[in-house]
Amino acid sequence: MAVTAGTVVHFTVRGVRRRMPLALSFVLIGFFLWVAENLATYLGAWRYPYQLHGWQPVAVDKIGAWSLLISITVVLVAAAGRPGAARRRG
Repeated sequence: MAVTAGTVVHFTVRGVRRRMPLALSFVLIGFFLWVAENLATYLGAWRYPYQLHGWQPVAVDKIGAWSLLISITVVLVAAAGRPGAARRRG
């Protein structure tokens, strides 16, 4: 993701401030959503058509779809700004 090159996110774990490349955070979130989707289909929360005759893992390429969804969500939230920001400006 060349667009996010050099962009980092900061987060705190047990009082220690850390940083991670933004693109890596999108991929990691996409991966964990994919794992959750596999777990949910395995437990029968829903089934895709190819799973009607027995459980099969969700395709790995869905990680990319989840990552794209997260990146779009971050862009939309950033564009919307913080709550109350318009009120402070004027």
